[in-house]
Amino acid sequence: MKKILTLASILGIATLANSIFSAPAKAQVSAEVTINVDVPPVVYLQTYEAITYKIDPFTGGNVEKVGGVNVSSDGNPDLELPEPNLSLNTGTVASPEFLAYRVWGINGVDGKLKAEVKYTGTKLEKDTSEVGIKLTSAASTEQTALGLDPANPTIQGKVQFEFDLSKVTQAGLHEPKDGGVLKITASAL
Repeated sequence: MKKILTLASILGIATLANSIFSAPAKAQVSAEVTINVDVPPVVYLQTYEAITYKIDPFTGGNVEKVGGVNVSSDGNPDLELPEPNLSLNTGTVASPEFLAYRVWGINGVDGKLKAEVKYTGTKLEKDTSEVGIKLTSAASTEQTALGLDPANPTIQGKVQFEFDLSKVTQAGLHEPKDGGVLKITASAL
């Protein structure tokens, strides 16, 4: 009898376990989770490593002829030579305005980008020869950020300089000896 009861209890436990594990699940849980992305401000500035202006007001020289002259026996001409027209050689020359930098970016605060431009020196030199330099284009600009699409920069900055050639005594490359550089600062506002 003990064997029958033990067998019956084993069968009962097996049947109960079979019904528990084979029963379809009645409980279900789900959740909805929000996904966020935190994009930092991004500023990308593109510009040149160096800029060299080629100024050639008189390539190879120039000749200026001033009317005829009569010279008296004491060596005095009846017409004095006038001041030469050397405005391009000894005066100021404006550089052409050209695209010098581009800025792309993303900004979440005001959605704007700003570019500031300045030239930090005052002259370019070659030995004792000197060219004065002054930035004459706009110093800053502010625009709504357009993102990082390479085809659509937010800011396209043009620069223009004025060169004072009144102290030039040598031909050739004049360089900044006073630490002068074109400084472009792009920032997200």
